[in-house]
Amino acid sequence: MSNLSSANVSVFRAVNLLCLCLLLNLPSMARRPDRFPILSRANPWDAGMDFEELNKGYAEIQKAIEEKAAPGAVVLIAKDGKIIRRRAFGYAQLYSRPKGPGHTIDDFSKKKIRMRTSTVFDLASLTKVIVTTTCILILKERELIDLDSPACRYWPEFGQAGKDTVTVRHLLTHTSGLASPSAYYEMAEDKDEVLRLICEQELDAPPGYQRVYSDIGFIVLGEIVEKVSKTRLDRFAEEKIFRPLGMNDTCFRPGRTLRSRCAATEYSERLGRLMMGEVHDENAYCLGGIAGHAGLFSTAEDLAIFCQMLLNGGGYGDVRILQTETVGEMLTSQISTEAIERGSAFLQGKGQLIGWWSMGPTVAVTAHGGLPSQRAFGHTGFTGTSIWVDPEHNVIAILLTNAIHPRRDMCNRERIRKAFYSSIWNAMGRQAQGE
Repeated sequence: MSNLSSANVSVFRAVNLLCLCLLLNLPSMARRPDRFPILSRANPWDAGMDFEELNKGYAEIQKAIEEKAAPGAVVLIAKDGKIIRRRAFGYAQLYSRPKGPGHTIDDFSKKKIRMRTSTVFDLASLTKVIVTTTCILILKERELIDLDSPACRYWPEFGQAGKDTVTVRHLLTHTSGLASPSAYYEMAEDKDEVLRLICEQELDAPPGYQRVYSDIGFIVLGEIVEKVSKTRLDRFAEEKIFRPLGMNDTCFRPGRTLRSRCAATEYSERLGRLMMGEVHDENAYCLGGIAGHAGLFSTAEDLAIFCQMLLNGGGYGDVRILQTETVGEMLTSQISTEAIERGSAFLQGKGQLIGWWSMGPTVAVTAHGGLPSQRAFGHTGFTGTSIWVDPEHNVIAILLTNAIHPRRDMCNRERIRKAFYSSIWNAMGRQAQGE
């Protein structure tokens, strides 16, 4: 961690960890320790939210959809453990396949399927925080993984080409020195070949020097979960996260029933078909649809359960997924300002937690969304998905869209995100600040 002594970083993390543990425990301190809060339904005004501001946001989302920012969206807002808004807009599918070699929406044949609140979405990079980060922390609690040990301790082949000092924490915070996404699907035929290419890859920078957002690091973390747990990543997540929480519509590689409820994503020229119920991310597809960086499918309601679990300090109902101390550590700032400033331009201003991003010192609604607290944490996905959670105000905000349907260059994810998250700020009486 550049320009910060290890002692100062340790003290900084410890203080933040103590504050977060206390904050995360507040909602459940008066309840039985063996029963955590579960989500219920309420009206916005019952939770002190301005419904008129939320309705203005809905109108902006609808207008953006009509102007083809995205075919459709599902939004969910929860406050103080109560879902106060859950609504669907537009279409889960609008197009089927191109009628010719054209490059505009008008060149695609139409097939309209309405969006529903129960629609299943390809979450893209939300996989990193929902699955991979959580699985690594579960294994850490079992003392099977040490975040500050070299990753090659758990996957020896990964230590090739000078990567033997890259730690698990470096991978979780995008500071490993690995490159930004590589098109392995163009160089490899299957998972084994992708993993071989990753092992052979050199570092672009010393570990800890800069934050460069990297799918590769989370592919490595997914492989580490499998090697340490001796269980395939999707099965480990199902057993340790989804099934205990009752996230029944969450999985990798949806079966026929769930696939029929999936929102369409992009038309793949390479495969010659519309991606619907199949992972959109090309590298994840090459890896068999199960990967640490992408591949997860879910609904807004299932994701709300997961987020409430985090707000509860790691538990939901009768089950505990993570210890409160672990959640607190996860939500503690991990890297220096210098490492952020040297890194990925699109994340400038956002802090780095374990897996998740934080709002950072400048609290504002950006192209990634955001909520009005420095302690708010979130993430986005390429397909048009995003989550933000605010422990200070006990708010969950989930926006799922199929923005890249039928092509990624025809969408405007940022417009819908800003409309949605700004309306929540305004409904909380916090005038939205934009960047």
